[in-house]
Amino acid sequence: MRLLPRIALALAAVGLLPLAVVTQRLVDINREGMREQVLRTNVAATSTTAAQIADLVESRRSLAQAAANNPAVYTNPLAPEATGFLRSFLEARPDLNALALFNPLGDEIVRAQRRGAAEVASRILADPSAESPLLVVHNGQWLRLMVPLPEGRGTLRVVADGTPIADALAGNLIGEQAALALVDEHGGVIAGTPMSEDEMPPTLTEMNPTDRIQGAQNHTTADGREILSAFDPVPGTPWTVVSRQPTAVAERVSARMLRDSTTALGLALLLMVLLSAAAYVTIVRPIRQLGRDQRELVGLAPGSGRGNEIEDLRSSFARLEQRVRDREALERIFLGRYQILGVLGQGAMGMVFRGWDPKLRRPLAIKTVHLDADGTEDRKQDQARRLLQEAVTAARFQHPNIVAIHDLEDVEDSAYIVMELVDGVTLERYLAEHRRLAAGDAALLGAAVARGLAEAHKAGIVHHDVKPANILLGVDGSIKVADFGIAQAISTINRDVEQVFGTPGYLPPEALQGLGYTPAGDLFSLGVVLYECLTGLKPFGTGTLKQIINGTLRNPVPPVHHVARATPEAFGELLDRLLSKDPEDRPENTLAVAETLDAVARRLEARWSLEIPSQIETEPVEDDDAPKSMLLDTIPHHDVSGRPAGTRPHGEARSGRADP
Repeated sequence: MRLLPRIALALAAVGLLPLAVVTQRLVDINREGMREQVLRTNVAATSTTAAQIADLVESRRSLAQAAANNPAVYTNPLAPEATGFLRSFLEARPDLNALALFNPLGDEIVRAQRRGAAEVASRILADPSAESPLLVVHNGQWLRLMVPLPEGRGTLRVVADGTPIADALAGNLIGEQAALALVDEHGGVIAGTPMSEDEMPPTLTEMNPTDRIQGAQNHTTADGREILSAFDPVPGTPWTVVSRQPTAVAERVSARMLRDSTTALGLALLLMVLLSAAAYVTIVRPIRQLGRDQRELVGLAPGSGRGNEIEDLRSSFARLEQRVRDREALERIFLGRYQILGVLGQGAMGMVFRGWDPKLRRPLAIKTVHLDADGTEDRKQDQARRLLQEAVTAARFQHPNIVAIHDLEDVEDSAYIVMELVDGVTLERYLAEHRRLAAGDAALLGAAVARGLAEAHKAGIVHHDVKPANILLGVDGSIKVADFGIAQAISTINRDVEQVFGTPGYLPPEALQGLGYTPAGDLFSLGVVLYECLTGLKPFGTGTLKQIINGTLRNPVPPVHHVARATPEAFGELLDRLLSKDPEDRPENTLAVAETLDAVARRLEARWSLEIPSQIETEPVEDDDAPKSMLLDTIPHHDVSGRPAGTRPHGEARSGRADP
């Protein structure tokens, strides 16, 4: 449960429950049962008064304990910091008269008191009942509390204004000739209206002082008066509130009690609302903001918290603490000749590190790829060989829109690829912050990505996993596609188990049906990316894995101009072709796609001018809500509405995310 509802429930339980009980009881009043009802009225009055006194005592006790828990107070009470705190604490609370610190032997160490209150404070603090933790003095005019200092260092004694206790006992809640008194555990009246012993409820005077029960009685005094009385213990104190009232005024009591109790209930409800609002402004909202800031600091997505505010803070702090420890450990780690400086991201297939080449003195990105740990040594060597072949092929060409590959090594059950480090953010992170791009910016971005894809396609490389997380936006204005060759290598490695590598929502229909992955598949993924840039929406939804795959296979994509009305017609027509379910209907020439997008950008007079802070990490850390690259079972192309017997559902994942 979130923090604010908890606070509201706690306030309702403490402040509204006693009054709600009173109001509910008064609903059942009738003339025939008036005497019984007056007894109930007295019970309600004692219960309400007991609750008010308990609230007053608890508030004073909480203040005293807050002062006692201040380290400056209990560690060095004579220091200026301690005495200054006591003075300021007393000045801020007009309902407090004096604060005094006593050592474990009962000797007074230091005192703060209001001007002119020395005599009253000294008399109350030196009361014969000095060891009593709770004391009412002068018929409720003063209240003395004693709370322990931490680590057994003595006590803090507080002299507080007790007139609210006297006011509660002097109220006219029960009507004429009625009286309320506060009695101690021995039956002596300590505040309120004095009562003789025969005016006390017989049960109260006969029961053991340790008994703490509520009750009501009708009895006759020694002088023949018939009295209705009730008693209710005050929670958290040794006291009991006692009421007495002659039966002659019974009928006049109930109406007045109903009206006053309803008013009190309304005021208590209003107070609860005000306190909840104050708690939200002073506690909940700052905690939420702190949680959002801390989650942003550790790289978690906004709103990805799962628990209440305190749990969110605890989890993000644990992540932050772990990142600090990891960063300290990483500074001592080398992969081959490359020094690891930090973590840029991680996933099920490996991790991405920020690295440094001490030989060539340049920053790098180092990506690890896990090989099949359960496979034979020959299989792992074959996987490493395939990965090396793809990396070598990708490294042969240099293009301004492709992240360059510098090196590849295999060690034990994994391999690592050394790549160009791009200072900037992923398109995924940028869209999370800004939601969408202007049509001109989207056209420029799409043209740059298409030129990178065209260069790769010309070299015989298909990306297999074009998505915003693999498109990097540099602070220098560069637009680069990452992971060329890696996605295809992973797909190639798993080709023998009829799986396809990719991210649901960006995979083309033919790949999901097991018909292979061609350059037309990369163009389909590019169309999904551009649609998301223009509309801020994913064309196949954000539901379950099965829903996303079904949408990719069957659902038509809403025309982009229905959402982004400023999209040029030529741009919309190109998107319709890119997102075609049939790869034959998509553009045949990737470079022609880039030229079309360049023409759109020229007509819009667009210039690439996205503002990207240079201090942002090159790639985002792991985000639990981001689309994941997966190894998926392919869907037989001869039956997209069902699945052959003995196969798994077409949306079931074999593995987690392969890259950040």
